[in-house]
Amino acid sequence: MSEVGVSMEDWYRVTYELSLGLSISTVIAIAIYVWRQRTVAGRRPFAILLLLTSLLLLARFIEMVEPTLEGKRPWANIQYGLLAILPVALFVFVMLYTGHNRWVRRPILILLSVIPGATWGLLLTNRYHNLVWESTYLREGWAKLWLERTHGPWAPIQDTYSIILLTVSIGVLLAELLRAQRYYIGQIAVLLFAVLLPAVSETIINPRLQLDLLPFTVMISAALMVIGLLRFRLLNLVPLARAVVIENMSTAMVVVDELERIVDANPAALRMLGISNPVLIGQKVDQLLAEWPELRSFCRLSDRPRSGVLSRPVSSSAPNTYTGEARWYEVHSTPLLNRRGMVNGALVLLSDITDLKRAEEQRIRERRAMAILEERERLARELHDSVGQSLSYVKLQSLAARDALARGDVLAAEALLTRLIDAAQDMQTIVRHNIRSLFVRPMDYANFLAALRDQVDRFCREGAVQVRLSLPDALDKVELPPDTGAQLLRIVQEALVNVQRHAAATCVCVALSVRDDGWLEVVVEDDGYGFDPDDVKKSSDQHFGLEIMKARAQDIGADLRISSQRGCGTRVSIVLPSRVQSAVAAP
Repeated sequence: MSEVGVSMEDWYRVTYELSLGLSISTVIAIAIYVWRQRTVAGRRPFAILLLLTSLLLLARFIEMVEPTLEGKRPWANIQYGLLAILPVALFVFVMLYTGHNRWVRRPILILLSVIPGATWGLLLTNRYHNLVWESTYLREGWAKLWLERTHGPWAPIQDTYSIILLTVSIGVLLAELLRAQRYYIGQIAVLLFAVLLPAVSETIINPRLQLDLLPFTVMISAALMVIGLLRFRLLNLVPLARAVVIENMSTAMVVVDELERIVDANPAALRMLGISNPVLIGQKVDQLLAEWPELRSFCRLSDRPRSGVLSRPVSSSAPNTYTGEARWYEVHSTPLLNRRGMVNGALVLLSDITDLKRAEEQRIRERRAMAILEERERLARELHDSVGQSLSYVKLQSLAARDALARGDVLAAEALLTRLIDAAQDMQTIVRHNIRSLFVRPMDYANFLAALRDQVDRFCREGAVQVRLSLPDALDKVELPPDTGAQLLRIVQEALVNVQRHAAATCVCVALSVRDDGWLEVVVEDDGYGFDPDDVKKSSDQHFGLEIMKARAQDIGADLRISSQRGCGTRVSIVLPSRVQSAVAAP
């Protein structure tokens, strides 16, 4: 029996030393590998955890080979100090790994380090107070002399603190395992068992059996971590906790099952929908969203994604809202399919876009205000160039007619009065043009064509110039933004007025066409006198029509080109982007 006992002890010693050596080398190798993964969350705490474990094993080996009590005591203290730090490092790593970053801020880390720091200080001075160990002695056991210690008043505090941190860390990993996606189950399970085995060995098995199994359990844990690194990409693809992805996102999320019952909702949904009672799981959509009839339609089951924008009035009692105004929400509903491709639920995302909507409305108001200012400036220039000059002419002719009547020259007075009538008619035409320009409203393509035809007909009736309007027959619909149609009509009006005033043309052609690149082109061409563009640039302070046309074209993103020569007429081309749909002949 004694020979068998001796052989068992020798076997235990050999396997113990081999396990220590393999465990230390493997853990150090894994720690180096993890430290080099710079993009991994929690890599440093995990690497420190592994290095502390290797130091613990090394200290245990030295304590085992030391033959005397005095030689074993400092290494035993180092082991206990490392065991006090290991739960803190594990807690920090688990919180970072699972995405609970709020638990690893600096103030919390300082609090977590208070008890282990006190333990190290008491270990270094234990000979003076015996608060950690009251006494130490040697006991002969399996393959070595064991160092036994009687706990002092502080040791239970440290042991309880370590057990609490270990329990919390293992509990967080277990909770993450239960709700993890299929791909992450393997790596979380490997990590959980790699932590659980040494923890159970050191806190439960070793004290009761008085048998040191830590090297063996660490070796198994190291093998599990190698499997996790190679097979499950442990620490390369880290699962984010649901609290990070869903609980803390600002977008409201509601999940509905095939019976149109709410099965999940994040806190943003509770705040946005005004639901104070968080117990909403299992309630019907129609019952819970009774005050959101527009949103209920997006919660209906459908095999296609749906999107839309909702407007909701707000009350004065609602916090952080604008009394009397509406809040705007963008809604996206996505069907949830099972493995057979059948719809068994819906995912509804609701985003508050009120600030974006108000910013857009503010930009529209600013654009309108700027357009009004520009229109006033244009009218001032028009009045200066046309009505102002005409009034000066009327004043001079009126004075001349009065002088002619004073001299008794009736024929001269009649001629002057005839000129005054003609000038008044010209001013009336100009004023009508300006008044019509003020009543131009945003329009689509159909309204633009109708307004263009009306403008051409009126221009033909009021003047001696014939206008030929050419529209492409192949176009069924050209999609133009409302402001673009209005500005385009104003440019055409300005071009026709310039023809009437300055060109002395006999024929004008207004043509619409679609180029090969899909852009819409509008051309106003006359056979009048033409002009020298250089002369116009020199006298631009007196004639603003061309500058106004260019400014309008720039506002709608159009390319305005004016080509003219003296005696060769003028061609005004406006090219702008549009969406064109070709007409399809009826069968």
